[in-house]
Amino acid sequence: MDTKYIDELLKHITEIGPAGCSLLVSKDGKPVYENQAGFADLAGGKPVDETTLFRMYSNTKVVTVIAAMILLERGKFLLNDPVSDYLPYFKDMSYYKYGANNVAVIVPAQNPITISNLLSMTSGITYAGDQIPTQKNIGDAIDVVSFFPRNMTVQEFAKIISDVPLAFEPGTRFHYGYSHDIVAALIEVVSGKSFAEFLNDEIFEPLEMVDTSFSVSAANRDRLAVLYQRHDGELVPNTEDDFRLDPGYKFDSGGGGLISTVRDMEKISRCLCMSEPVLSAPTIELMRRNQLTTPALMDSLRDTFELGWDFFRGYGYGLGVRVILDPAEAGTICTMGEFGWAGAAGTWALIDRNCGLSVFYAHQLMPENMEGYCQPRLRNAIYAAFG
Repeated sequence: MDTKYIDELLKHITEIGPAGCSLLVSKDGKPVYENQAGFADLAGGKPVDETTLFRMYSNTKVVTVIAAMILLERGKFLLNDPVSDYLPYFKDMSYYKYGANNVAVIVPAQNPITISNLLSMTSGITYAGDQIPTQKNIGDAIDVVSFFPRNMTVQEFAKIISDVPLAFEPGTRFHYGYSHDIVAALIEVVSGKSFAEFLNDEIFEPLEMVDTSFSVSAANRDRLAVLYQRHDGELVPNTEDDFRLDPGYKFDSGGGGLISTVRDMEKISRCLCMSEPVLSAPTIELMRRNQLTTPALMDSLRDTFELGWDFFRGYGYGLGVRVILDPAEAGTICTMGEFGWAGAAGTWALIDRNCGLSVFYAHQLMPENMEGYCQPRLRNAIYAAFG
C-alpha cells in the first residue's frame, strides 16, 4: 500500500485551505493509516496531532441517528410512528402550499411528521434562511427567543420549531434542516435520559470515546483546534460559535453540537462498518438504504446541487447519511457500499462495509470549508490505497 499520495494530499490541503487537518483510516476494523498536517493554532505554532479536538457540526447527526436506531432496535418506537405520539406539540402541523403566481398560503398538513421523516430530512423542517417562508419563520423564532447566544434545552427548542409552518407536506420532499435536533428531543422522551446522558451511556462508553462531548473543559481548551475563516486571502479565527463550547451551555444539539477527536469519531465509522458493538448489521443496512424513493424526493435532493452541494451528485440520502447510488455520476472512486456524512467546518466520515473501510477526516474552516474540493480527492486516494 503506497500512501505517499495521501501524505502529499494532506499537505497540499493545508497549503491552499485550512490551517491543519487529520485523517485516520481503518481496514477490516484495524487502523492502517493515520497522519496529520499543518496547525491547530497558527498564532501559537501548535501542530495538529492525534489529541486535537475538532468541532463536529453536522457529523453529530450520524451519532444522533445511531442513538435513535438503538431505541428502534429495543422496540421503543417504529419509524412510521408520528413524532406527535412522543412530542405532542407536533400534532396538527401546517405547511406552506404554493398556488397561483407562486403565492404561498398556510394549509393544514394531511400527513403527520413521522420519525422516519425526521431521520431522512423529509419532515418539512428547515434551517433558518431567507429563501423560503419556513426558513424566514424559523430565523424569526430563533431571534425572538435569543437562541444565539442564550441557553435553552433541547425540549424548549423542539417546541419552538413545532410552532413554525413546515416547508411542504411531510414526506414529499427532501430539505436539510433541524430535523435531527428534534430527534434528540424524541430520544430524551423515549429513553427517560437527557440526550447527552443517553449518548454517553449507550455510545461513547461502549466505544471508549473518551474525548467526545458537547462542551470543552478549561483543562482541554488548549487541545481545541482554532476554527478559521478566510478574510482578504488570510486565515483569521472565527469565534462566532465559541459560546457553545462552555460547559454551562444547555443546548445539546443533535444536529451539530459535538466536540471530538478524529480517533474518537473514526470509532463511529468503524462501528457502522463492522456492526459492533452498538448496532446490528440489519439496522445499519437500513440506515444506508436510500430513503428518497420517488422522483420528486430525488429531484428535491438534486435542488441542493445549486446551493453548493454539487459534490453530492450520484448520491441519495438514507437515515442521516449520504448513500452512493451511481459512482459514474458522482465521478468518484468508490463501491456501491459507500456512505457517511460531513460537517460544516470540514469534518467527514466515510464507511464502506463491502470493502471494510472506515474513515474519519477533520479540518476547521468555516464558511467556505472546501469540502467539495477535499472530500472527493481524499476518497479517491483512500480507495486507491486501501479499497
